[in-house]
Amino acid sequence: MNKKKFETKEEYLEYCKKYEILNIPSNYGSQYTYINEGIKRDTYFGERYISYEPKSYPCIMIWEDNGASINGVFVYESDFNNN
Repeated sequence: MNKKKFETKEEYLEYCKKYEILNIPSNYGSQYTYINEGIKRDTYFGERYISYEPKSYPCIMIWEDNGASINGVFVYESDFNNN
């Protein structure tokens, strides 16, 4: 399990590009990324793209790489409020 805290959208996008936490379509060996508790918003980098972005910052992304897919969740400060 991997964990990373993000303070800004730019930091999140750069991290995902650098570590290929992306959807990577291919005829063979495609990789898809599903991050729950985010906003569905496709951001393209050529044929590769990020499907989910955090609702707000700062946040923590927790994920696992399962080979053909990366699955995870965003965790926010508000998740720890007692309201």
